[in-house]
Amino acid sequence: MKILVLTGSARNGNSSKLADAFIEGAKEAGHDIRRVDCAKLKVNGCLGCNYCYSHDSVCCQKDGFADLREDLIAADAVIFASPIYYYGLSSQLRAVIDRFYAIDGKLHAPKRTALLISLADDAEETAQPAVIHYKGFTGYLGWQDAGIVIAYGCTAPDDILKTDALTKARELGKNI
Repeated sequence: MKILVLTGSARNGNSSKLADAFIEGAKEAGHDIRRVDCAKLKVNGCLGCNYCYSHDSVCCQKDGFADLREDLIAADAVIFASPIYYYGLSSQLRAVIDRFYAIDGKLHAPKRTALLISLADDAEETAQPAVIHYKGFTGYLGWQDAGIVIAYGCTAPDDILKTDALTKARELGKNI
């Protein structure tokens, strides 16, 4: 299975460790993995100009999204890993997701997906806006949710080590 892991961590912290654990499990299961750290890409937000609709799903913006386009289309599974920033996914990951618009017609295909998030708060409702967003756009695309791993109470970069989230992410990778 071709798996694309999109991370939104700007500081290589807890959500990045979740992605690492998922990838470890997926590699053990023999999957082909590509990890893209969205914070290292220069991806602009969608302009809503609809250029892509008259140009075979090619966006008018020439930025880092062009490097992801074919991998997104070809992936059998797309995994999202992000810290929660102000009740949502990171802006770096969000910019990439918003640009799905350009290839929307090509993404409506059977794919598996999963969400890996970390947050400083211990309150479930703090993670819910990101979970709702994830379920909304992946459901719209017709993708099958393979699981959601949430690591609560992760303020410092190694706080995730005090939780069972890495084990859960590794198992999710093995069983995707």
